[in-house]
Amino acid sequence: MVKVVIIDDEPHGIQSLEALVREYCPSLELAGTANSIEEGQKLLEETSPGILFLDIEMPNGSGFELLKNIGAKKSFEVIFTTAYQHYAIRAIRENALDYLLKPIDPEELIKATEKACQRIRTSKGNNEKKLDELFSRLEKIKLRRLAIPGTEEIHYVDLDLVVRLEASSNYTEIFLSGGKKHLVSRTLKDFEEQLSEAGFFRVHKAHLINIAHVDRYVRQDGGYILMKDGTSIPVSRPRRDELLRALSA
Repeated sequence: MVKVVIIDDEPHGIQSLEALVREYCPSLELAGTANSIEEGQKLLEETSPGILFLDIEMPNGSGFELLKNIGAKKSFEVIFTTAYQHYAIRAIRENALDYLLKPIDPEELIKATEKACQRIRTSKGNNEKKLDELFSRLEKIKLRRLAIPGTEEIHYVDLDLVVRLEASSNYTEIFLSGGKKHLVSRTLKDFEEQLSEAGFFRVHKAHLINIAHVDRYVRQDGGYILMKDGTSIPVSRPRRDELLRALSA
C-alpha cells in the first residue's frame, strides 16, 4: 500500500478526494489530511507519504510555498489539485508534473495515481529536480502587478484585474474589471513580451487577453472568445489551436 496525504484548505475538497481515493484507488492508504500550510508541513514530517495531493491556492499561502519550506525532504510524488486553469498549471505541465482540476474526474485520478505508483515502484522518480525546476520557472513569471504609466503618475494594477489589452496604433488600451480602462503609449507587442508568461495570450494582432477572464470559446463566425465581462474578441486562425491548448492547460 502506498500512503497518501491530502492538503487542501476546503473541507469539502478533502472529503470529496478522500471518497474518490477510497472508491477508485484501492492500492492507496490515506495517512492523513490537513487544511493549512503549517498543519500540512507537520503532517508530512510525521507520515512520510508516497504521494501528496496538494491544493495550489490556500488563504495563508500556496502549495508551492509549503514545498519550498520542506526543502530537501521532498521524497514523495506530488499531484497538484486546483479549481483554476491559470499560468501555474502551464508551468506544472511544462515540468512534467501531475495535476488534477477540480471537480476531480475519477479517470484522471486513476491515471495520475497509477503513474505516481509506477515511479515509486521503479525508483525512477526525479520529483525533487522537477519541483526545483518548477520553482525556478514560477519565479520568472511571478509578476502579479502591472505598471501603467500616465502623464503625471504611474498606476500599479493587480494582473488579476486586467481583463484584456487592445492595440490602437502605437498605443495600447488596457481594460480592467469593473469597466475602468487606461490608454498607454506602448505597443501591444511590448505588453505581450511582458505578460505572455503570466497567463496572457495574443489571440489576434490587435488583442491580448487574460486567460483567467475567458468565459468561453465560440466556434461560429470564424471563432471568437467571449470574456466574462461580455466582450467579444476575435481569434485569428493561426492562433486558434494554440489558444485552445492554453485554455485546456
